[in-house]
Amino acid sequence: WKHKNKSGAMADLVRQTAFLSLVLLARSSAPTTRVFRRSGLQGTYCRRPVLGRLQKQQRRRQQQQPYLGLPMMSTGVPASAVPPSSPPRASSSSIEVERKFEFSGDADELRSRCLTLGGRLQGQITFTDTYWDTDDCLLTTKDIWLRTRDGEWELKLPIGDPTDRTGASGGERSVFREIEGEAAVAAALEASDFIPALENKATAEISASQPGDSSSAGLLENHLRSSVGMSPFASFATDRTRFELDGCAIDADLASFGHSVVEVELIVSKASEVPAAEDAIDQVAARLGLKPLTPGTGGKLETYLRRFCPNVVQKLVEAGVLPNV
Repeated sequence: WKHKNKSGAMADLVRQTAFLSLVLLARSSAPTTRVFRRSGLQGTYCRRPVLGRLQKQQRRRQQQQPYLGLPMMSTGVPASAVPPSSPPRASSSSIEVERKFEFSGDADELRSRCLTLGGRLQGQITFTDTYWDTDDCLLTTKDIWLRTRDGEWELKLPIGDPTDRTGASGGERSVFREIEGEAAVAAALEASDFIPALENKATAEISASQPGDSSSAGLLENHLRSSVGMSPFASFATDRTRFELDGCAIDADLASFGHSVVEVELIVSKASEVPAAEDAIDQVAARLGLKPLTPGTGGKLETYLRRFCPNVVQKLVEAGVLPNV
């Protein structure tokens, strides 16, 4: 009787262990769980299975790039064929010629058309932009845009007369000088006549800091808040797929608040190269069937401001930076 009782207890233990193993296995694979993600420029949805932790780790090793966990456009090529690094950026101070366009189709159609014309996919990335200014819009009313992109400082300065809106795309300037890096941005702001000068020690501390030096983190932000009275007034994330065609970068963007836009840009080093760059952008846009933005239909930033920052828009309209639509 004792032998039979022990055998029965052991059998129950084996059954319970097997049951728990099946439950854990089901949770790790979850083949029937449904989630929805947004894909394409028009915010359509598709169904995909949820991956377990071990499957995600295996997938990351196969792709050799980090899993962002956010919706991306369908590329039609294996993920391992997409370069893991982000698309090339401008130098610390360069002239960016950019036009924003509408595209009537979806992301897959744009990809197909670009690749058919001899273009190539450069990669996919997700980033967050946060824009800074004073309460009375000291910078933006002069068409100067200060932002951080994933924590990295960038400054966009107008070329020529800030009130000249010729060539602007939906109210947003299409030619501007872009300065990147905390030290370069701090120096430009300190030398500028648009804002009160930062303390000399601010630029010295930032310039002396080394990349990755945690002691310099937040120096510029602290000085902007305390000395100038600046703070963030707009922030949103963007899912970007970048293509290259005829030397132009083509960015298909889907913002976190639902707005989509296609940007075509070229980086030049001299103002004399701007007209040729604008012609090249127009030719690429025509080949892809892109349509220029109409007044009131702006890029991501203008659309965000018109939806969520009416007080800022009013000041920009009064300053002639944005059209009154």
